[in-house]
Amino acid sequence: MEFYQDITVLPNEAVGQNALVSKIYLKLHMALKDITALNVGVSFPKYNLTLGDTIRLHGNENDLTKLQNSKWLNGLAGFCKVTKIEKTPDIGVKHRTVFRWQSNMGKSKLRRLIKRKRISESDTKNYQKKMMHAQLTNLPYLVVQSVSNGQWYRRYIKMGELTDEPILGKFDTFGLSKQATIPWF
Repeated sequence: MEFYQDITVLPNEAVGQNALVSKIYLKLHMALKDITALNVGVSFPKYNLTLGDTIRLHGNENDLTKLQNSKWLNGLAGFCKVTKIEKTPDIGVKHRTVFRWQSNMGKSKLRRLIKRKRISESDTKNYQKKMMHAQLTNLPYLVVQSVSNGQWYRRYIKMGELTDEPILGKFDTFGLSKQATIPWF
């Protein structure tokens, strides 16, 4: 992860910051999928209660240039400021994972349990109560649309602990990984 590039959403009265970050992120996902870039990681340097207004791309210069040349932002380019590809700082950099957080109790899992007859009717009500509590989270999220079924859903983003050493690995087409780290600065 020797290089990075920042995409910062510009203030817009008509469209909220979170909505623009979500739209840009969805376009990024499609571009990463199209160019099969599994060496590009994503972070949100202003992550706090929200993801903030900046998406930071991490990778080697070749992959980031390939992504940039694909002109993946298209119509959204006017809504953001894109920096040039820059070298990752050598001093003061920590590393962390950025990954999707999912509750392990969901409606689809409950449907599968019922279909496979692995849960009784009385247990279903208990499961639903537990499911309501398990799904409550304060994590920031993106609102994205599933390509397979067209449904909109929240993609919760969680940051791993800061470490001194990087861990190499692959990223998914959302630029996330539970194992591979990105530089955090």
